[in-house]
Amino acid sequence: MPDAARPKIGFLSAFYGAYDDVMGAGFRPLQSQTAARNRALLERDFEVTDFGVVSSFDEAEISARRIASEAVEALIYAPTMVAPPEWIEVALRAATCPIIIWSATRLLSLPSSLDHLGATVHTSLVGATMLANCLVRRQQPFVVVDAVPENSADEVRLKRTVIAAVAARRLSTAVALRVGAPIPGYRDVETTTKELSAVGIREIEVSVAQLERTFAAIPARDVKTELTALRSRAQWRVSSTGAAEASARLALTLRLLTHEHGATLGTVNCHSGWFRQHNQIGIVACLGVSLLHEAGIPFSCTGDLPAAIAGLLAKTLSGSSLYCELYAREPKADQFLIAAGGEGDPSWAADGNVEVVANEYYPGLCGAGLGVRFALQRGPATLISMTPTTQGWRLIWAPGAITERSFPSLDGPNGMFQFATGPGQRAAEQWVTAGPTHHPALARGHLDLELPIVAKLANLKNVRV
Repeated sequence: MPDAARPKIGFLSAFYGAYDDVMGAGFRPLQSQTAARNRALLERDFEVTDFGVVSSFDEAEISARRIASEAVEALIYAPTMVAPPEWIEVALRAATCPIIIWSATRLLSLPSSLDHLGATVHTSLVGATMLANCLVRRQQPFVVVDAVPENSADEVRLKRTVIAAVAARRLSTAVALRVGAPIPGYRDVETTTKELSAVGIREIEVSVAQLERTFAAIPARDVKTELTALRSRAQWRVSSTGAAEASARLALTLRLLTHEHGATLGTVNCHSGWFRQHNQIGIVACLGVSLLHEAGIPFSCTGDLPAAIAGLLAKTLSGSSLYCELYAREPKADQFLIAAGGEGDPSWAADGNVEVVANEYYPGLCGAGLGVRFALQRGPATLISMTPTTQGWRLIWAPGAITERSFPSLDGPNGMFQFATGPGQRAAEQWVTAGPTHHPALARGHLDLELPIVAKLANLKNVRV
């Protein structure tokens, strides 16, 4: 998960005073301390807004007003004990983000001397069950995690669950910038406004005229500063050939348009009158697309917006997202060539080594624009694809690994991918049968925990290969 996109989440707990007369004066402070410890654990990885420990309808109303006024990407309900779920329903009535119910089990072993008072202290599971029933009754999606604080594996699972919920939220609130229609005939990368709105995505189209004006208005000093910054990066080698100034100008143009429209993802079609065939711009946008990816705003090429949507999930869940193609199967090694055409998230570069080179494979009217070239970092990885269907959106993914091989002569990021789920021949058949777009996104790590959660919260059909 990129540091620049540290999620903001909400925290809510509950206490039930009906037991005060038998539990004693220290019971309420003890439960409040437990809630505070649970919140502090989340604060290690997230920006947390505390919505309180609800113990009455009046306090629930106060929490509801605060939740309505705060923009959080997920809300964690971590009850310390049994509590009336209607209070929490009231508190959550204005919540528009995903809900996570966390049963934070703290008693690792039940003593043989356990009595009813001692058991009441540790009834977080009961409190979690009570709210879950109410959410199921009204068919509101949510996820549950039973995670023991101070257990490292459980804490990782809790963190991954929260990030998955955040990814679902970012999907449902995404703003997509389109700079160029898809390549004619590329039916598998097309989307309609209706299809996008079904998952909450708003699309903004940039006209050729707007692109021209923005490109022409970029000051020469900013272009120079951008190139100087690129050339000063450690482990980056910037070629002296190619349309360097135009590439830097176009990168700044895309960055400005993205910020101006509040876009969280986007797509370009370089093989069009917006870019390569444009008389004044006349180059590919590979450099700009790569830098936006690095900044946490995944872009795709060929007008393939579904690939950028998959990229948003990959970037949010793993911190890295490569727009790519599964080019060819190599039967001898049972691996697949995975590559991009000059654009790529630099966070995928092996050992951080990035070459910025002229993209001679896709020259334009004004020359060869700069792109990036690097070998992919070896290790666990997941292919992700998103596609609309007549039955709603489908999320397709396949865990695997990037191996040690790459091809330095390919003008773009590349490596070899090995499916984790069986022989390559069968995996290829299953992958194609699932119906992905021909450009997936490549995420770091195995995301078998996260992606089903995303699918559930975002109402997607999910297919694992």
